[in-house]
Amino acid sequence: MHNIASAAWVLFDPNHRLVESGGICLGPATNNIAEYSSIIELLDAACTLGVSRLVAYMDSQLVVFQLNRVYQVRDPFLM
Repeated sequence: MHNIASAAWVLFDPNHRLVESGGICLGPATNNIAEYSSIIELLDAACTLGVSRLVAYMDSQLVVFQLNRVYQVRDPFLM
């Protein structure tokens, strides 16, 4: 059984000023899905704004390691 999940992100400029923030309700989803959704939404917002360089900070070591190919992603939904 999945809990109701949401994903949120914030985007700051190099001077630490807030550029954009957002969030979405995902409905029933795992923590992993929520973490991936937040980085996908952040990347989408950054691309829309024409950001060419981005440093992302996340609170999920698992997803960070998966994104950096330290750990393998096994969930076909995330591939």
